Formats: sequence, C-alpha cells, structure tokens
Amino acid sequence: MAHEPALTKTASDSAPAAIPKNPTYPKRNHTTEAARWMGLLTEWDFKIQALLNTIPAGKELGELGEKGRILAQMIGSRDQIRDSAKRLPREVTHLYHEDFERLEFAVKALSRLFQKYQSA
Repeated sequence: MAHEPALTKTASDSAPAAIPKNPTYPKRNHTTEAARWMGLLTEWDFKIQALLNTIPAGKELGELGEKGRILAQMIGSRDQIRDSAKRLPREVTHLYHEDFERLEFAVKALSRLFQKYQSA
C-alpha cells in the first residue's frame, strides 16, 4: 500500500465564494433602522388595540357609526405604516425617500384620526 498524503483544507476552500457586486449599485445604509420603524408600528398597534378593546362585544365597526369609520381608517393608516416600516431598512436612494415620505404621511394621518376619534 502506498502512503497517500493527507488532504489539508485551506481557508479559501471553507469560505463560500463572494458574489461579485456591481460597483455602481448603491449601498444599503439604512439597515440599522428596522428597530426604530418596528417600534413606531408597535406603539400605534397598542394605541389602536386599546381603542378596539373599548368596542362592546358582538359589535362590528360598521355598527359604530362615525367612530367605527374612524377606527377603520386608523387600521388602514397603520397598515401603510407597517408596509413602509418593513421596506425602509432595505431601500436605497430615491426608493427610501419615497417610502419614508409615505410613512410620514401615514403617521400624520393616524395622529389626526386618533385625535378625531377622541373628540367624537
């Protein structure tokens, strides 16, 4: 029997090959903001849930009149915040700014609706 040399692994064998990236592709520099946006979403989820908990058992939003309509609009605004909050950390350049603007508008609308609900 001939003696076979032991196979040795080099560092380049164990590491996966790097995927080449186009140098003109913009760098994602907003990835650390995810916690901030999810925190904002959670804050509004708690506020809306507190309002929903005040609805008598067995009642639907449509049966509440003006308050039900405002609550439904608040839920829609919260959904816009959720969509933007999920996308923002991954977006770059003008796409980030578009989603950021959309999120700002949704937060302002939700704040107005919250105040309107409280005064109704």
